Amino acid sequence: MLNLHINGTNIDNQLKQFWELEEIPNVKDKLLTSEEQFVETHFQNTYACNSDGRFVVKLPFYKSNSELGDSKPAAISRLLAMERKFKNNPDFEKQYKEFMNEYESLGHMSLVNSRSHTSKDQNLLPHHAVIKPSSLTTKLRVVFDASCKTTNGTSLNSLLE
Repeated sequence: MLNLHINGTNIDNQLKQFWELEEIPNVKDKLLTSEEQFVETHFQNTYACNSDGRFVVKLPFYKSNSELGDSKPAAISRLLAMERKFKNNPDFEKQYKEFMNEYESLGHMSLVNSRSHTSKDQNLLPHHAVIKPSSLTTKLRVVFDASCKTTNGTSLNSLLE
């Protein structure tokens, strides 16, 4: 038995098609939507390198952050729920506190004096912790909820581009 297969496709054409598919598109050739242009311009105008060598960029508000209501009631409610979980699981509390201390030491958050807190100058970000015992690296992770509604019904996410 004899089987013969003839492929008429030229190797040059195949190679050309391969490189066309693998080519990294030139971003400058792509037209940006108005939203993409806003974010690109915002980044170019607000990014900076801090003393640690990390890049910092301001949040891209498309509405004024003064429209954000008070997030303190929601944040306190979440904190009280976490504290109830701590009573039943001291290891959970230990892991959570270690995470939050590390987060603060990295400069990702700062402590706020609850007496001086005003909704106009600070946003408290409600969060909760998730434990995944099967994880090899991070058994606990904290999930921040920027979609949580504030006292006037807005959320941080709803004001960001």
